[in-house]
Amino acid sequence: MDKFSKTPDDAIKYFTASTFKLIFMSIVTFGLYNIYWFYKNWLVIKKFENTKIMPFWRALFSSIFAYFMFKRIQKSAKNSGSDLSIFPVITALAYFAVEALGHLPEPYWFLYLFSVLLLIPANAAATKVNQQACSESYQNEKIKGWNWLAVFIGVTLLSLNIIASTPTFSLFLEAEELYEAGDFEKSREKYSKAIKEASKSTLFGFYEYEIRASYGFMLNELSNKTDSDYFIESRQQFEWIIEYLDKNPELISTKAQAITQLAFTYQQEAAYTESEEEYYQLLEMAYKIYKEAAQQLEVNQDWRVLASTFYNIGKTSEWYGDLDEAIKWLEKAVEIDKKYGFEENLKEDSEYLIHLKNEREKMLNTREPSYI
Repeated sequence: MDKFSKTPDDAIKYFTASTFKLIFMSIVTFGLYNIYWFYKNWLVIKKFENTKIMPFWRALFSSIFAYFMFKRIQKSAKNSGSDLSIFPVITALAYFAVEALGHLPEPYWFLYLFSVLLLIPANAAATKVNQQACSESYQNEKIKGWNWLAVFIGVTLLSLNIIASTPTFSLFLEAEELYEAGDFEKSREKYSKAIKEASKSTLFGFYEYEIRASYGFMLNELSNKTDSDYFIESRQQFEWIIEYLDKNPELISTKAQAITQLAFTYQQEAAYTESEEEYYQLLEMAYKIYKEAAQQLEVNQDWRVLASTFYNIGKTSEWYGDLDEAIKWLEKAVEIDKKYGFEENLKEDSEYLIHLKNEREKMLNTREPSYI
């Protein structure tokens, strides 16, 4: 915290900061330092004037109470013989107007950060008043203590907002909105453009991973509802993601989910192929990849995704013609559903398990051969 310990308490009339610190701290904290500046000054005023004002609320609504602060500083500056003019009415109105710009949409709301410039005259006048009152007045120009924490938080938020304003992120949001609206073709187009933009960016290239993952999930969902070739395009996304995760081990916990989605693309492709040989090859590939994902999901204790993976292994086995194998995996899925309370999945998994057992019973009664 900024302190006045180096100066007599009864001499300092206002809280001030160097012009550089005032501007820097205001920008990196998205204007929060402005509120802090007002708060500290209202505290001092409350102390010296012995009033019943509430500094916190006056600071929080600083754009409304700014005039009263500027008027006090102007009066103090005049009484101390300073020739600095703040023009309280004009400056307060301008401050109110610029602060209101914060309600504008992206990217125009950034303009409200310029409101700190309107505090400079008042801050300079207050500094002069302090210097007149005490020649050893504290300059408050160093950035230290909580200031650095505020800088870190502010820079992080600023970076995130810059990212959110990039064409890549905008295209990504548009793609998701179009998908939710049911316009799949335009959504695919936006996703493709977003991926292309992300791949060209050195600063925001990591977004490509997030976009491809979201795109792949969407395509897998579509491939389960239509007879299109979305699963082929989806596979490309998850193959890229798995390769990316191999190069970034800090994200490895999500790899198992990517693997199970990759397996899903093979399973779905099998449903649409006209070649019997290719059909079984694709199912064998899906089965193998699903099992690899299941092992890692169990290590990660990702039980919900694991139950879903067991379900898909069971379905793959059924499509292959091995009902005993399918039943084994569905029993595992139901067991997890019960153990971890996944009620929304338990009903579906249990019904599918009953269906498989009934099919096996029919097969045994009619002695129809199965593919094993």
